Amino acid sequence: MLTELAPGRWKARVLVRDSSGERRDLVRVSPTKLDARGRNIPDRNGTRAVDAVLAAVRSIRVDAGGDLSDSTTVRQLWDKYRTYLIEQGRSQTTIDQYDVAAELFNTAFGGRRLLEVTTSSVEAFLKEIGHAKGPSSMRTGRNVLSGMFRYAVRRDALSVNPVRESELAQNIEAKGRTGGSRDITVDELRSSWQRCAHHTFRVHGNCPALNAIGRHRSSRTRRPRCRSIAIVLTWPTG
Repeated sequence: MLTELAPGRWKARVLVRDSSGERRDLVRVSPTKLDARGRNIPDRNGTRAVDAVLAAVRSIRVDAGGDLSDSTTVRQLWDKYRTYLIEQGRSQTTIDQYDVAAELFNTAFGGRRLLEVTTSSVEAFLKEIGHAKGPSSMRTGRNVLSGMFRYAVRRDALSVNPVRESELAQNIEAKGRTGGSRDITVDELRSSWQRCAHHTFRVHGNCPALNAIGRHRSSRTRRPRCRSIAIVLTWPTG
C-alpha cells in the first residue's frame, strides 16, 4: 500500500510472512535525497518509499533463508554454488569446466538479480553461446545454470528454476576440433587436388590398393610387411 503523506513524501506498507510463519507489517517512508546544493528532492511518485520497503522485505528473506535471496546476483550465486560443488567432492576437472561456463554467463548477466533472470533471457544467452562456441559449450552452459538455479530453489532464494523450461537452439554448427565431418563441394575438391599437384607424399604401410593410383615406386625395407610408397599426384590444369 502506498500513501502520500505530503507533497513529495510517501509511505509504503507491505505485509510479509517470515520463516516462523508470522505475518509482519513493514512500513517505510520516502528516504531523504538531496541535490548538489543540499536541497531536498521530493519523491514525486513514491518510488523511493517503495524501494525502501522492498529492501526491508529482502532483508527479512535473507535472514529467513540464509545468505541467498531473489535479490542475490547471479555472480554471487555462482560463488556459493561453486563452494557447494567443492564441498560435494566434485573433481577439479569438472570445476575447471564449470568455471569456463561461469565466466561466460557472469560476463553476460552476472550483475542481474535472480528475480530478473527469465527463461527467455537464458535461452537467448545459450543460443548466443552456441553460435559463438558450439553446441557442446551451449549444453555445458545450460547444465551449469540449471544446477546452479536448482541450488537456489533448494535454498529458498527462488520458487522456480528459470532454466528448467529453457530449450536449446537447434541446427547449431559445431566449432573447432569438434566440428566433425561434412560433405565437400566439387570446387573444394578441385582446389584440394590442384594444391596437391606435383607434390610427393610418402605413405607407410602395405597398401596394394595404391597400385591403381598414379605412378609409384617401392623401396625395400628390412620388414617385408611394411614398405614405403611414394605417390606422385598430378591434376590437369589445362
